[in-house]
Amino acid sequence: MSTLVILGVAIVPQSVTTYNTVAASMFFFWDYLITFDDEVNFIWRQKQSYISALFYFIRYLTLAIRSVHLIFCANVFGYLGITAPDCTVWRWFQVLSGQILFCIVELLLITRIYALYEKSTKLLGVLLFFLLLEFSAMMALVITSLPKEVAKGLPPALAHIHSAPCIGISQPKEFASLWIPALIMQTTLSILVAWKVLRSGSFTGNRLLTIFVRDHLWAFLMIFGVAFWATLAYELTDDLGETALTWTYSVLGFAGTRLVLNLRGYTESTDEVLTSEISEINFSSVPPAPSSSPYIQTSDSSTLCHTMFIENQSSK
Repeated sequence: MSTLVILGVAIVPQSVTTYNTVAASMFFFWDYLITFDDEVNFIWRQKQSYISALFYFIRYLTLAIRSVHLIFCANVFGYLGITAPDCTVWRWFQVLSGQILFCIVELLLITRIYALYEKSTKLLGVLLFFLLLEFSAMMALVITSLPKEVAKGLPPALAHIHSAPCIGISQPKEFASLWIPALIMQTTLSILVAWKVLRSGSFTGNRLLTIFVRDHLWAFLMIFGVAFWATLAYELTDDLGETALTWTYSVLGFAGTRLVLNLRGYTESTDEVLTSEISEINFSSVPPAPSSSPYIQTSDSSTLCHTMFIENQSSK
């Protein structure tokens, strides 16, 4: 195959992946910069907890993944000396880091639902079991599909123009099914939120709860959307699949960190400063409380749904 044919077939499609990798990375870096002060005020200066640990993991794992992607994709002059075996290692890094990030974000969503359902240990156990099944299914798909990939690499004469992750890698069709377990899990979690909202009646007087449900809605749409896009994209062309994959990391990192910061930011900007380890949100199947009886309180009533997202704000 001539050099011109290789350039036309391999370089042009992969340039799309490179541009999207840079765009997705810049999107996350931009969000990181504009929310860094919120991270300092609402996470660093507050009492550290399980939710704080999830936040750090999601935030900085995404930052590390995006940084590695930029370094790899910026290999314009071939300084990295990438070979076909290196492409295999790169692919495993992409997939495994993505699966871990996906499961951590879903663990955060499960924690929110655990709070929403008044800390039901039975529901928590079921959801954690589903999460384990999802991770196992996704890993099984990875193990069976990745060995079938063909890493063609680049001819030595073209090493200097390498500007995208491993030009010439082709994915088997099974790779498209990798996101199906995640789609099922996301749908299940959102059905649980919708069911609780419908059963509880009106909650328009509760600003904090409105933010809670609103954030879950847009996070679901973003995560479900990018997973659905990836499923379809890999069925079409490999370069579209790579484009979907690179945006998946940024979407997960953005959604996971914003879910925590938005709730923390709201309680910090209101007079509803809580003195307990967690705030308690009235979200049971009872009639809406009158305006003189706010939803947010510090009662031991079994009708309250305890959310673990807003720790002691007085610990600053």
